[in-house]
Amino acid sequence: MPVSVWRDLVNAHFPGSAWLRCSQETLDSLSDFKARRALPTWDATLLALLAEARLAEEGRAEGGAEPVGAEDPGEAIRP
Repeated sequence: MPVSVWRDLVNAHFPGSAWLRCSQETLDSLSDFKARRALPTWDATLLALLAEARLAEEGRAEGGAEPVGAEDPGEAIRP
């Protein structure tokens, strides 16, 4: 299928949306995070992760301790 046809179909059925490719391990971790917090959508899940990351960054800026797994950005989302 030509890329232009794929894009037109995606835009017609999912306007204003984007696709994100990730490994199965990452998706499993995100799914666990989503389930533990009873988040209703993937958007809500990603926004919750961003909010937690923002709070962690603010804590570090104020002299707080580094979060566990800070050397590996993906580590913070693994159960």
